[in-house]
Amino acid sequence: MAVADAHRIASEAAGYCYASRVLYTDKEFWNVDWVDLYDANRKLWKSISYFIHIGDVPGLGHTWDGVSSMAWDLQNTHMTLWSGPANPMKVKTYLDFNAPKEYFNGVKYGSPVGLMQIMR
Repeated sequence: MAVADAHRIASEAAGYCYASRVLYTDKEFWNVDWVDLYDANRKLWKSISYFIHIGDVPGLGHTWDGVSSMAWDLQNTHMTLWSGPANPMKVKTYLDFNAPKEYFNGVKYGSPVGLMQIMR
């Protein structure tokens, strides 16, 4: 596991909500598994965990193919849970060529005009 403490440079830090963001990174897949967020007074504010699902992704090989997350707001005693596979159809996140072919329409799914058509 690699640990990185990311924070704004002093000249840009004034008024920013987080003084520090500590990232705990998996060395095999190089994704963040856990984040600790510290408020402007350097008091632990939030902790976020990411639970990575591993599988075989066409074109990518054996890699992560989904994610779930829990975020704790320790100062306001609140927790948020999110799970990609917990949707009613039990469908994981689509990555690269796992996505259905209709989602490869960049104009429809990747532009403001296309998204406005979907939202009608």
